[in-house]
This record gives sequence, structure tokens and C-alpha cells, in this order.
Amino acid sequence: MLNHLTVNDFVLFEHAELDIGKGFTVITGETGAGKSMLVGALGLILGGRAETALVRPGATKADIIAEFDIKGLNEVKSWLKTENLQSDEEICLIRRSLDNEGRSRAIINGFPVTLQQLRDLGEHLVDIHGQHAHHKLIKPAMQRDLLDGYGQLTGLALKVQEAFHAWHKMADQLADAKLMRDELELKIQNLDENIRQLESVGLAKGEFFRLQNEHAMLSHAAELIETANTGEMLLNEHEMAILPQLHSLRHKISEMTHIDPALETIVRILDSAESELKEAGHDLRQYASRIDIDETLLEELDSRLGQTVQLARRHHVEPDALPDLLEEWREQRNKLEVQGNLEVLKTELGRLEQSYLILAEELSLKRRKAATSLAQKVTDSMQSLAMTGGRFEITLTQTDLPSPGGMEQISFEVASHAGEPARPLAKVASGGELSRISLAIAVAASQAAMVPTLVFDEVDVGIGGRVAEMVGRLMQTLGQSHQVLTVTHLPQVAARGNHHYRVEKHRNPGGPSVQIAILDSGARIDEIARMLGGIQITPTTLQHAREMLESIPSD
Repeated sequence: MLNHLTVNDFVLFEHAELDIGKGFTVITGETGAGKSMLVGALGLILGGRAETALVRPGATKADIIAEFDIKGLNEVKSWLKTENLQSDEEICLIRRSLDNEGRSRAIINGFPVTLQQLRDLGEHLVDIHGQHAHHKLIKPAMQRDLLDGYGQLTGLALKVQEAFHAWHKMADQLADAKLMRDELELKIQNLDENIRQLESVGLAKGEFFRLQNEHAMLSHAAELIETANTGEMLLNEHEMAILPQLHSLRHKISEMTHIDPALETIVRILDSAESELKEAGHDLRQYASRIDIDETLLEELDSRLGQTVQLARRHHVEPDALPDLLEEWREQRNKLEVQGNLEVLKTELGRLEQSYLILAEELSLKRRKAATSLAQKVTDSMQSLAMTGGRFEITLTQTDLPSPGGMEQISFEVASHAGEPARPLAKVASGGELSRISLAIAVAASQAAMVPTLVFDEVDVGIGGRVAEMVGRLMQTLGQSHQVLTVTHLPQVAARGNHHYRVEKHRNPGGPSVQIAILDSGARIDEIARMLGGIQITPTTLQHAREMLESIPSD
């Protein structure tokens, strides 16, 4: 439920605050006073389109803040939790700012959000019925969306739409595959040849550098053996071998340690050096014995490395990247094979078609059930809107071809009087009848909605007299189960409100401005009298207004 709305520098509002209570709230004012600006502000904070013209002339930015009580609104709480936007209290605070350069900012519970997040949340909080809704009502798409909204089938309808597009995308893919079969086969043949060449090299990831090292060793095997043998000989077997001379030196210095003990440190160093040189000699001998001069293996490595480098140059990659290229080609081939495999595509096409048909059939059954319920509710409302004996019907006609919207054409039809056949809304309803039917549908749809706050922006245009009285009763009844906010020019509707705000436009030297104020009982009498009598307010008009208000039963 909307608790509080603050509007700053929005269109002609410099500052306005509304404490919206439970039940039925009415907003009135002279024509052009700016009543619908408040609905516009509420629409903006719920994700509506932002324009620089919405910033009050002379101001740098418009700022709108709305506080919602979300106690008991489990879907809203769940959504906020999923989006990590929840607060510690059962309050949801939304803020929308718009500067005069067109920049817009949206915040939920202190967290910056996208406009889509704002719209998603708004769908759970407020349902706005605009003053021109009845003009859109004659459009088939609007009728379908309204029925789906009433039956809470919007999610299922979206699944049907997605299934339809997936099905037809596959149908296009199959058609393309039939036309491009030869081209696909040529691409697969080319890939097969490239894959065969890389597979013939048999290069694994990281293997190229190992092969290079192995080739380098085999290429220099004789030199490596000679170097190792020479080193081992110089250490042990040469007439001037290092180890024997080192051993002799160590012995001589050791004999001198009884004269100078400081030489013991040098003896230890020579001991360590002698030990390490002996180990080096042993290792050189072992190293030389392990190296094998394998000319056959060297030729194989020459050939394999040559092929690898040649293929890498041909395909403009580094040699070590060939294994990744081979994997990429295999994936491409698999995809092309699927694209070119007509039987696989036909099987998938059949599966997607069946998936669509199952969802569409489910949607059709639920639409028929919702249509029966909505038609009866609207018919009942018509009886009290000067259309006694009238009948509202929703016809679902199966289409020749499936469509994204399902397998039926939806048509709102009406019989204005008893005994008349029902015909499409656009062909039989006058402007006044269309407005009343639109109101009846809005009320019926709202009664089924889970949204706690309903806003009606002058949806009672073209209505007067006894019908206006019945509209007021409808709104008041709706206010018993929902929070209802209505912009109206009808005194019969305004008198039924639990709370009454009046909007006034003032002409100031700096330009026009708009203010809004809550009315007490005395001010309400004056406002109802103005709505009844126009410019000249007589005692009779005031008495009529007083009687109208006093005749309204309390909740």
C-alpha cells in the first residue's frame, strides 16, 4: 500500500506531499489544474519514461519519493530479497530523480537500480488505469493482454511466445540447411582435411617445446658425449687431473694445521670441493652413458617438427597453438554436421513444435476459463452503468495458423441491450458506452489483481447523472479490498471518497504553479459544490453538496 508520496519540482509542482490512507482517495480540481500530474509522478517513480520537460521550469531536477507498506506482500518481499534490495523494516522506499539535462536516477531502499528493476517492482505495487484506456480497448492486442492479466496468465503467455519463436527459428534453420546442403558438405570436407593433417602430426598440448628440446639433444648428441667424457677425464684420468692435485694440496695443508690451526677451515673447504668434484665426475660418466646417438629418431623428429612448423605457417598460428586449433575445428565440424543433418533438425523441430502446442493448449484452456469469469463480472457491472440488459462476451476463435500470442483470436464483444446479438466492441459501442465498458473491465480486472494499489486517472470521462452515482459506488466498493486513488471530475464519485485532495493552479509572476491540499469536511462541501455548480456557488448548491456527502454511508 502507498503510504506517502513526495513530489519536488515536477512539471508545475514545486513541492507536494500526500499521505495516502486506506480505502478510496479522490483527487479533484478544475480542468487543467494539474490533477493528472500526480498520476504522472507516480508512473515515473514506477519506471515510466523520463523527459526533461518533466522538470519544473527554473529547477535543476525533479525528485519523487514514494513510501510503500509491504506488510503481507510476500511476492514483493521475495522479489526484493532476490534482487538484494530488502530493508530491515516492512517498508519499501522508492526514489526517482531527473535533472534538466535528461539524466535519471532510480533508488530502491537506498540501492541504485535499473529502470527495468523499477518497472518489475512497480508491477507488484500499483496498477494505473489511464484516462485514454478505453481508446486502446478496441485493439486486439490490448484485449488479449487484458484477459491474460485478469487470469494471471501473463507468464504462461510469455512462455508460449518464446516457444513459438524457438520453433520457428528451428524451422528457418532447417530450411537454410536444405538450401545450403552442398555448401555445408564442402565446409565439412575442408575441415576434415585440415583435421586429418593436424591429427597426422599428433601434437598434444605443450608437446611442441618438449620435441624441440629432444631434437636439440639428439642433434648434438656426439658433442654432448665428448664434452662429458672430456670433463670426467680432466677430473680423474688426465696426467694433470684435477682431483689428484686437489687431494695432494689438501694433504699438504692438513699437515700444517698443527702449526696454524686456522688452516683447518681451508681443509674443510677443500674436503667439500673434493667431494663435489668426485660427484660431478660420477655424474658426467653416467650422463655420457645415457645419451644415445639415434639417427632414426632424429630423422623422425626432423620430419615431425618440419610438418608442424609448415602447418602452423599455413594456418597463421604459432606451432604450440595447433592443438587448440584442432579442437576448435572439431567443434566447428560437429556444429556443421548438426546443421547439415536434416534428420536431427527435423527431430528437434518436431520437439519444439510439440512443446509450443502443449503450452498453447494449456494457455487456451485457462484463457477460456478466465474469459467466462471476466465476461460475467463485466456484464454484472454493466447493469449498474446505464446498460441494463446489456451483455459482455469474450470470444476465442481458433486461428488457422499458430501465432506468438497463442492459437486463438480474442475478441471483446458487447450487446448494449437485451435481445441484441453481441458484436465486436469497436463496431457497436459509442464513446460513452466504450468508456463505461472500459471502466467495468478495469474494475473487474482490478478485483482479481493481487496489486494492492489501484489508480484511475479520469476513467469516468463521458459519464454523468445516475451512471456517475453507480461509478462512485463501484469505486467505493473496490476501496474496501484495495487502496484506490482516483482522479475525477464527477461530484458523485468525489463524494464517495474516504479521503479527498484538491489540486489548484496559481498564476504567479514567475510562472504558474500547482498546489495540492487535503480537504476537511467543510472544504469538501465547497469543492463538491464547485463540481456541482460551476462558477456560481449558491446556497442551494452548497446544501446539495452537504446532503450528497451526508448521504454516503460510512465504512
